Amino acid sequence: MNKSMSSMAIGMHLENSTVYDLLQKEESINSDQNITKETSNQVNEDSSETKTLGIITTVIIFGLLPLILGGSIILAIVWIK
Repeated sequence: MNKSMSSMAIGMHLENSTVYDLLQKEESINSDQNITKETSNQVNEDSSETKTLGIITTVIIFGLLPLILGGSIILAIVWIK
């Protein structure tokens, strides 16, 4: 990451590109899409565990929220006195 934004953007510029270059990139995109389909199948297998973990943590956070707010109010009252 030692490059500036402009020097990184030079690689994305299409000034000297030809139709052949664009067709080559399309073929590589198609092969990349096949790879992403395979990896998305693997991700979908793990997503049920991730969703369950997300639900559990959300319930814990919302369950402890009244205690945190109540404790903050009590500390604020004690600190003011």
